[in-house]
Amino acid sequence: MGTCAATRPLTLRESVCPEDQRAVMDVAASSGFFSPEEVEMAGSLVEERLRDGEPSGYFFVFAESGAQTAPMAGFACYGPATYAADWVDLYWIAVHQSRRGAGVGSALLERVEQRVRGPRATTLVAETSSRGQYRPTRAFYEHKGFALIAMMKSFYAPGEHKIIYAKRLAPQDRP
Repeated sequence: MGTCAATRPLTLRESVCPEDQRAVMDVAASSGFFSPEEVEMAGSLVEERLRDGEPSGYFFVFAESGAQTAPMAGFACYGPATYAADWVDLYWIAVHQSRRGAGVGSALLERVEQRVRGPRATTLVAETSSRGQYRPTRAFYEHKGFALIAMMKSFYAPGEHKIIYAKRLAPQDRP
């Protein structure tokens, strides 16, 4: 795991630092996908983790690069689901616009899967929107082995559905 100041091209770390709040907001804003309120929400999850630690239920993986323009290449935020003991919610996975297509999202997802896989099988759940802008997001999840498990019609707005994906992970002791 890296330190709070990245010096290598891409490093993954899980420790949360105060400067991560601004960096997470910058990554989310760079995407053009999220509203200002959603960008603020992403930053507030970092703040909550810093304040409450593990009991917050928010866990992070940060992908950092040594680039001057965008030192944080992306981040993932996940935590235990309240509705099923062996399910985990992937709350956020976002890659800085300047690093899209470079494998950052795949690296983040692989680390999250490593961390949540336990002695029992675990299900990782991701939610997204049906808007056309999220087509690459849906394709990413499907390419990574997630299956569509539900669609909540007109959830976000009339005609904008909530799409819910899940991926069953093999138990830790088996491939």
